Amino acid sequence: MFSKKLSLAVIQGQSWTFAQVKKNKFKLKVTKLSQYSAEGDYTDIIESKVIENNSYEDSELTMVSEPSELESITQLKAWLKENKVPTKKLKLAFSCPGTITRMITLPKMPAKDLDKLLTEQVSQYFTFNVADYLVDYRIVDVFEEEGQKRQRILLAALPILQWKTFCSSLEKMGLKPAVIDLTADSLARLYGKLLDQEKPIKKRDDPSDKISDIAIVDLGTKRVEFILLEKGLFFLYSDQEAELVGLNPAQNSVQNEHSSNSSGSLEDLLNPVLRTLGEFLTFFAARHFGKSIDYIFLTGELADLPMVKELFETSLGVETRQGFPGEWRPEFVRQAKEKHINWMKYGSLYGLALRED
Repeated sequence: MFSKKLSLAVIQGQSWTFAQVKKNKFKLKVTKLSQYSAEGDYTDIIESKVIENNSYEDSELTMVSEPSELESITQLKAWLKENKVPTKKLKLAFSCPGTITRMITLPKMPAKDLDKLLTEQVSQYFTFNVADYLVDYRIVDVFEEEGQKRQRILLAALPILQWKTFCSSLEKMGLKPAVIDLTADSLARLYGKLLDQEKPIKKRDDPSDKISDIAIVDLGTKRVEFILLEKGLFFLYSDQEAELVGLNPAQNSVQNEHSSNSSGSLEDLLNPVLRTLGEFLTFFAARHFGKSIDYIFLTGELADLPMVKELFETSLGVETRQGFPGEWRPEFVRQAKEKHINWMKYGSLYGLALRED
């Protein structure tokens, strides 16, 4: 049986995605999905059609001038009202540039003692001044080692100015979300749960039946997020600015795989992303006695770009998949039906829906 509708929102830069979702364990039904962007570039794109050779027909583009802050607030409020976005019963995930993560292992201890330790002595786990950051934590795993219970903890340091700006924007919108999550954590939750489901049912509780180590790349036009999962658990995160607007399927001319110039352009544009991911994979291997990750998974607005999977595989030597483990995908119904063509784009949204609180 599916749950009542969950109201979810994901914020990435000045782009908002609002959805209503029903869930039954790992099955999701997206009943409503709406998007808003206040960015001053090609944000209003007339629908384009993919033709047989994987190139794209010409599409008319409408330039949107950069709105003032007051205009942006007014427009966003109108969009929130139009879509009946709840002010309180809302789960929200946002992407915070400059977030730094650390994985630490500590002895199992009462929650009160752990909170005190990570409040008063958290600076010892970072090499920078934590006074400029808001540091939060989450217990990722509890395990036993040499007869003692231990716990793996994810620390996330958010630039405090970014956090204050974000909170101020929510206040101006009149929003008081019930849950605030990071898009990276939402993605890690989704992929971690789906990787666990890929294990044979009879071996689900068998620790020898290992879960894959993977890299998740949330490939956006202006920002890319990288997440490494070790056996389905959060291991490492980073992000970087990108200039990939030209790869947007409705705008770009580099999609024709038969054109050598197109292939070169695609590789040139993605080279900074591939280089950063390569450094990530090298770091992972150094921490795991030379073992590389098993798969790269692509999500985000450019995840289904023609030839992008092949480029990642050729450049990094790792099997690359588009979408999610186990060929999982949500169901889009009713007024959200027309959005299903971009279903790979909303990984953070799906992960937020799977959050239990």
